[in-house]
Amino acid sequence: NRSTEVTYLLAMYIIKKSLEISNKSNYHYGTFSALFGIAQSYFYLDSLEQSEKISHQLLNLAREKDSIKHEAKAYFQLGNIFRKRGNSDSALVFMSKAIELKKTIGNQPDIANTYNSIGQIYYDMADYQKSIDCYTNAIKIRESINDPLGLAIAYYNFGRTLTNIGNYQLALEQFQKALKTFEQINDQEGIANSCNGIGMVYENLSQST
Repeated sequence: NRSTEVTYLLAMYIIKKSLEISNKSNYHYGTFSALFGIAQSYFYLDSLEQSEKISHQLLNLAREKDSIKHEAKAYFQLGNIFRKRGNSDSALVFMSKAIELKKTIGNQPDIANTYNSIGQIYYDMADYQKSIDCYTNAIKIRESINDPLGLAIAYYNFGRTLTNIGNYQLALEQFQKALKTFEQINDQEGIANSCNGIGMVYENLSQST
């Protein structure tokens, strides 16, 4: 909506000012963060060409300064861009590069988040078994680091994939886990989505009996 667009435009204006200051002071970490923030803002504004352009700037700078962390972020953002365009093959290439770099860093929340994104790409490609494998990996990590929001999202995505392959009982279990976790953190959108998933499973079960 309009208010959200204004928020992202304002955020981008502030981040661009930060980028100018970081560039003048040769503060590379600030430049990395600003470029990533601008790329994300363009992404959420559906300005995908601009987001891709900035993401490549971030990627080139990260390689030049040998920053694996920000190289991984650039690949992750490019993966999101190409998924949004419907180009699953390219999205998968970028996300695969992102997760390999993130594994070398060892940041578990980042790794889980990327597994979730790769699972969504495989879901788009109707490769449901690989999608399930990714969500399973994401769930294991989220459980180990006590991340309720990430865990609830992984449960929901897992349930959605299981529904598509007709494993309704297991899908129901995942949606119920998602609902319980979303309720614990009072995430209203997540609660609504989980309830919809549960309803969809019951509808499919009634039609199959």
